[in-house]
Amino acid sequence: MDNATLKSCFGQWLSLVDPESLQASIAKHGADRYVKKLSTSAVLRLFLYAQLVNASGLRDLEIAVRNDDALQQELGLDSISISQLSRTCARIPTDVFRGVFLDLVKKTMATIHTDKPYAPLLGLVKIIDSTTIPLCLSKYQWATFRKTKAGVKVHTRICFHQPDRAAPDKVQITSANVADSKLLSRFVDSSDAMYVFDRGYLDYAMWDDFCEKNIRFATRLKENAVYDVLDWNWSEFDEQSGIIHDNLIRLGSASKQMVHQLRRIVTLDTKGNRIVILTNDYFTPADELAELYRNRWKIELFFRWMKQHLKTTAFFGTSQTAVENQIYIALIAYLLMFLAQHDLSTTASLLTVQRLLKTLLWKTWDELLSAVHRKAARTSRGRQKRRE
Repeated sequence: MDNATLKSCFGQWLSLVDPESLQASIAKHGADRYVKKLSTSAVLRLFLYAQLVNASGLRDLEIAVRNDDALQQELGLDSISISQLSRTCARIPTDVFRGVFLDLVKKTMATIHTDKPYAPLLGLVKIIDSTTIPLCLSKYQWATFRKTKAGVKVHTRICFHQPDRAAPDKVQITSANVADSKLLSRFVDSSDAMYVFDRGYLDYAMWDDFCEKNIRFATRLKENAVYDVLDWNWSEFDEQSGIIHDNLIRLGSASKQMVHQLRRIVTLDTKGNRIVILTNDYFTPADELAELYRNRWKIELFFRWMKQHLKTTAFFGTSQTAVENQIYIALIAYLLMFLAQHDLSTTASLLTVQRLLKTLLWKTWDELLSAVHRKAARTSRGRQKRRE
């Protein structure tokens, strides 16, 4: 992004994208070959604008470019047609935007590593899950996964030291019929974190492999699982902590049994329902591991946030490339807001940061800084004593 963009909040927000890395990726994948007007850099800026203002379609973007002088200056364009935008959605290789996302992940992880772990024995926490985005079968036949349904699945890993500062650091987009367990080994890739995933990632052989590599994980035990109890009282715990059992077990039947032992912790969720947690962490207190698994819902909140506040359910194009590009641009927008929140040194929510960016789009960054730290004015004098 050029220096002129630094004059506005929007430009400063975009400046977090490394221009040299972006141009290198564009050149590597030939994204701007034969392009005369609408460069990949301009496309990224325009569709990040679309994410920020929640543009409903390409017509909105066409009108915005034609009538917004500030946007024209940011893009270096004075007009654009719907047909141009439609073609552009499908022509840019997804690897370009995936590369931008991965560059921002590095910056995001640098800020996350400055946070103090909320549970020192756990350290960095990485939660793995997926969300399915349904698509219209007649328009997205390439995404068919049932006779009457189409959709894509976004396999995601978020990480944090503090649960309220979680961000995605790895994503893979597949057709909706790909089982979560098939991708588990790609998302559990180092021993420097505690991994958390749900019952859909059942794979005893892989879990044994994690144990062999000293990779810690926590998941839930299926109700019909077969196991032998090796130690009924693995650790002492305070019954008031909500822990019911803490056992050492071996999973599986005689013909298909895990080599390594696992810890079985029985506790209650926030609604009082009984849940059974499995882990190969033998040292962290049971109540901390129970709280860790409750934090698995952070990834569900992340998916909900993405679907409610960014353009990830209605798409500007119908090709596979267009859909995947839009998902990656939405993820880029999320990380840019996460980094902006950090740079602003604010405790304001990510949604508040997004709303202020949208409202102050063409104002200066200093004005955004003032707005985000401004205390809410008192709007009522309270109850007044009635005069006789």
